[in-house]
Amino acid sequence: MLNSAVVRIVDFCAHRCRLVLIVGFFLTITAATYDVTRFSITTDTQSLISQDLQWHQRQSALSKAFPQQGISVVVTASTPENAEQATNALQRDLSKRSNLFRTVVQPDSGDFFQRSGLLFEPLPDVKKSIDGLSKAQFNHLGYFIRRAQQWIFRDVNSRLAHLRLDVIRYSILEMVSANPGISQISLCGALGIERARLVALLDELQKLHFITRQRSTTDRRSHALQLTSEGRAAVKEANHLIAAHEEKVIERIGPDAYPLLLAALSTFRSG
Repeated sequence: MLNSAVVRIVDFCAHRCRLVLIVGFFLTITAATYDVTRFSITTDTQSLISQDLQWHQRQSALSKAFPQQGISVVVTASTPENAEQATNALQRDLSKRSNLFRTVVQPDSGDFFQRSGLLFEPLPDVKKSIDGLSKAQFNHLGYFIRRAQQWIFRDVNSRLAHLRLDVIRYSILEMVSANPGISQISLCGALGIERARLVALLDELQKLHFITRQRSTTDRRSHALQLTSEGRAAVKEANHLIAAHEEKVIERIGPDAYPLLLAALSTFRSG
């Protein structure tokens, strides 16, 4: 029965080939049109999830308010200073590769955030903060010293970032350079750094091959710190960068005020 049905279909197609071709062509056009208008492939995974789900509605609202275009990088470190130093170094390195990255920005740090970070808050909070700042009387020495410290640290850290140093690590290397063989305890007292934190910092500097720690010849319980050749080269380059920074400080406060301020603040050398 099946064979006879096939034979009849073949015989029909053979005797009416033109009609079969016309019908086949028409069906092909119809199927192609239906396929184009009804079927598609999308890479938007958001459209595959039901829009009625509350969590998806919140996610969609967040995406519309803060559209993400590009690659987001989260930098973590043992301290906020280390994280900022690493972020600054990463931005500078990626910014040089314009063939791969059109723009590289730091949404939560950098010069723009330092100047305009207040504007990231909601408008009512900005107005409240401005009203509070206008009423506050910032005439205390401690406030201005703190602001000066923030400005100095930001400028110095940005200059030293490519050396994998910051203010604190440079201070350690400079102290060891001026006092070869200094002990960790003496270094703690000279720089006012807690012993536990200093140990961690020295571990980092030793991994960078900037310093060595050797048993003291006079006290086997303590370590004598020495700079390596890499450490001496890093200090030499850092000193040039710090000198340029000092010129910027003099330009900021004036050549007459600089020695007076330096002499006044040097009274706090010993804490």
